[in-house]
Amino acid sequence: MRNKLLRIAVLIPLAASPLVLGPTVLAHPVAAAPAAGTCNVTNGYAPPPNTWAINGSGFTGDTVAVKGDNGYSNPAAKVTNGSVREGGVPQGHYTVGGVTCTGGKDPVDAGTGTGTDTGADAKAQYDKGFQKGFQTIRGSCSAKPPQTLGEVDPNWQKGYDNGAALAAKSFCGDKTDGQTGTSEYDKGHKLGYDTTKATCQTAPPKTAVAPDPEWIRGYNEGAAKASAEFCK
Repeated sequence: MRNKLLRIAVLIPLAASPLVLGPTVLAHPVAAAPAAGTCNVTNGYAPPPNTWAINGSGFTGDTVAVKGDNGYSNPAAKVTNGSVREGGVPQGHYTVGGVTCTGGKDPVDAGTGTGTDTGADAKAQYDKGFQKGFQTIRGSCSAKPPQTLGEVDPNWQKGYDNGAALAAKSFCGDKTDGQTGTSEYDKGHKLGYDTTKATCQTAPPKTAVAPDPEWIRGYNEGAAKASAEFCK
């Protein structure tokens, strides 16, 4: 009886070994999950306020979706050798292919540009207008400028026009159905005329960026015309 128990004890570990079980148990190893890509958001050098850039690596496929908590979305960002580059995006936090990127900052309120924020300086108004214009035309090439009840801050309006123009060039073949098409000269002339008529001050307003040459020419000529008519 003792010898029989000894033989059983010797056979138990042999029965459980891979040599006895054969290749069946080892034929289906668990596959490792593919490594996800990584990305980061940094402040770049594009025109404000879209100064941010997204850089990613380790992604597969030809395109990948890029989304931001500021409303930005590009469902088909190009993937080149595993890398993704999305420049000129507004401030915010982003995901690439569902992967949360490091870096970035909380998005800013694009605002309405009505001039109700009396503490905002010229650059802040320009930046708000630029972002609003860019996002509006990016969302729809036929979008029209927002209608406001109050007087629009000139810096905000300048930013809006430039942002809309950049979006039109990037996404709409440099054409939009909803924009008025008013030339920079005409815009400057009207503002110069109206401002000088009301104040008899002919100097153009200070802006965060250098005005368009045609705009400043229009402003000066409009101001001179109003000065001659109302400020003698």
